[in-house]
Amino acid sequence: MVIDVREPMEFQLDHISGTINVPLSELTVKIKPPDPQLGYLMCRSGARSMRAANLVMTSGCHVVNVKGGVSAWNDPISSIGGY
Repeated sequence: MVIDVREPMEFQLDHISGTINVPLSELTVKIKPPDPQLGYLMCRSGARSMRAANLVMTSGCHVVNVKGGVSAWNDPISSIGGY
């Protein structure tokens, strides 16, 4: 599972197909660790998802931060304007 931790407005503007949007501000409320379904966390550049990864890992889950985030993705992305 790939979770995009940006806010919903950011996610709607530009995201990778198949990702799930759970904003960092809601991550610990919506995801109850330990959750074996967690796998990858991403954001626009990788900084916010690194904070999310650190937060989730302190709860006992193992996750991977996608370095570079959406900005580093080489395949097509869903976009309605981008930013």
